[in-house]
Amino acid sequence: MRALVVFLLAALGCSPAEGRDVTRCELRDELKTTIGRLQEEVKQKGLPVDVLVAHVVCHAQFASGFNTSAVNQLDPGSGKHHGKGKRDTSYAGLFSIATPPPARGRRHAGKAPPTTPKPSHVDDNIWTLYGLFQLSNHLVCSDGESLSPNICGMSCSQLIDDDINDDINCVFTIFQYLLDKGFGYEHQRELMMMVRLIYQQECRAITVSEYFTDCPSDTSS
Repeated sequence: MRALVVFLLAALGCSPAEGRDVTRCELRDELKTTIGRLQEEVKQKGLPVDVLVAHVVCHAQFASGFNTSAVNQLDPGSGKHHGKGKRDTSYAGLFSIATPPPARGRRHAGKAPPTTPKPSHVDDNIWTLYGLFQLSNHLVCSDGESLSPNICGMSCSQLIDDDINDDINCVFTIFQYLLDKGFGYEHQRELMMMVRLIYQQECRAITVSEYFTDCPSDTSS
């Protein structure tokens, strides 16, 4: 019977591990735990840690609806997107004045597992955004098809399971690249677009205490 269930899931293009929804408070606490390794550098740059965490959590709310298996396609040049993830329509407007990232960098040597959702067509002007934080196949991961520096050293399929630790680590890898390399990075255009995505308009005016008002008091500060 179990073999039959697995066969049916495969035939329907599903995976037994479907991902999950996380809560705002859970994500805040996980981010606060992970940010320790960046905290001193972030402070030196004058970035309040609590504000950084709130922006990242808010980004996840608008980008994926806190759903770990969200996958979407987006054209950075036109602002058009489509997909099965939970996205607010105003979210794409952040890209309306952006230009498509150049098709450069080397192809990652490894192929992604077959469970990774593939774009309906391979277009170097189209980003596919994966998981809780909607991270791009043109920067952070390998989908086995698109050119990517793969700065997080992972398959894009790892961003759509129910384990959020690698997603969080990847987000902080993005910030680490920004802190360490800034405008000197070969793929700085893609990097800055990804950071701009995280610091979206809807989240810029939030107040940390009000945004997390329903969460238990944070004792890690």
